[in-house]
Amino acid sequence: MRIRSVIVRIGLLLFGILVVLYRTRIDVWPSNSNSQSGFSHFLASKPYAHSELCDGLFGHGYLDGLKSTADDHCVGGSTSKIICYKTRIALDGLRDDVFCIVEPAVIDAQATRISVDCLLKDENFKARLPRYMYATSIADGFDLMHVNRQQSAPSVEGCRNKGETLVLIRREGASHTWDCLLEIFSYFLTIRFMQSEGLLAADSDLQVVFLDEHPNGPYAHLWAIFSREPPIRKADLWRNGNICVARIILPLPGGSNPLFQGDWTRFNCKESSLVQDFRETTIQYHVSQADPIERLGEGIVLTAIKRNQTRRLVDHRAVIQRLSLMDANVHVQEVDLAAMDFGTQIQVMQGTNVLVGVHGAGLTHILYLPPGAVVVEIMPSSVQYEWFRNLARLRGLGYLRVHGDIVPEGEDWHSADIRLSKDSLEDVVEAAIYLAT
Repeated sequence: MRIRSVIVRIGLLLFGILVVLYRTRIDVWPSNSNSQSGFSHFLASKPYAHSELCDGLFGHGYLDGLKSTADDHCVGGSTSKIICYKTRIALDGLRDDVFCIVEPAVIDAQATRISVDCLLKDENFKARLPRYMYATSIADGFDLMHVNRQQSAPSVEGCRNKGETLVLIRREGASHTWDCLLEIFSYFLTIRFMQSEGLLAADSDLQVVFLDEHPNGPYAHLWAIFSREPPIRKADLWRNGNICVARIILPLPGGSNPLFQGDWTRFNCKESSLVQDFRETTIQYHVSQADPIERLGEGIVLTAIKRNQTRRLVDHRAVIQRLSLMDANVHVQEVDLAAMDFGTQIQVMQGTNVLVGVHGAGLTHILYLPPGAVVVEIMPSSVQYEWFRNLARLRGLGYLRVHGDIVPEGEDWHSADIRLSKDSLEDVVEAAIYLAT
């Protein structure tokens, strides 16, 4: 009788949670219309098959897809080579994403350009390179080069295997967490591919050069994950006279990143070896640079992301107070990520069990949540972006979504505030706490 009573209680609890999820319009992953409910899948914590499609987007299949695409764009007899690799993962199938390696070259300090001894097979080569958000493209790196077969001083002859390796980057910006980390992730994927193919030694020291005029911002130091020195500016190239450059890397742009594909599409991908590698590398990069922070307590830690300008949660102080009173075993903290350095942001997320935030760049920190954590994304009504849901799935985390009303009504959702009813917020948080327990 006692066992039967326990079974009945568990059944009633699960039924109650399912009713809550339905009533509050919460989107929970995993879900699969061809099998048991997504909620049951999460509770079962069973392993998932890794499909060829998912591996091609988010696994080492993505890197493997670059292997057979090498193309030297210089005619025979050129001293330099411009070898480019491409991948086609855009969902429309119409765009080739490209990164290139130029070797060797010479920094011509007097002419403020980089000389490359190459007669191009296609004079329209640069014009054919794709452009992305904020007019970024690896074409910007080629704008800095003088590519021809004229042996004008300084000569490229004698520079092979001499000098350092440069990485030329034009960033989209300096402060948007999602955009900045995805740019760095694309650079990371480029280097990982080169290392796996023996094109770059694991201990190679790379000098990153920013071609843009953006301030350094909070993420500039992450560009040095493969370097002993911080990034420099374009003007710094001309300070030491004419010098040999063994290799120039123009990495995959941020807009080509697999996580940027299908912002309206729900990927049914349950893991990513590439995301995991990037996560571990960036965490390790900060371990020796940041002092540990004290965990709030032994129970569940709920972290709410505070927004200061757009898409703020209406009456957020009252909201935080209500959440704090929901469960004595739940420690609630509201954080202003913009006021923290990146290392501290990572540490806060690693100590978080439930992350609550309105749709925005702060949810990029899903990347650094611990295993078993749950994400609650508050969406403006009618908005269905899937970036953060897809990232949560790739991390194997719980994910719930609830929609709120735009305030004032009719305002563009990008700049409007968001209002949630008391019941809908508490219901979704209650479900998240249960899943994280």
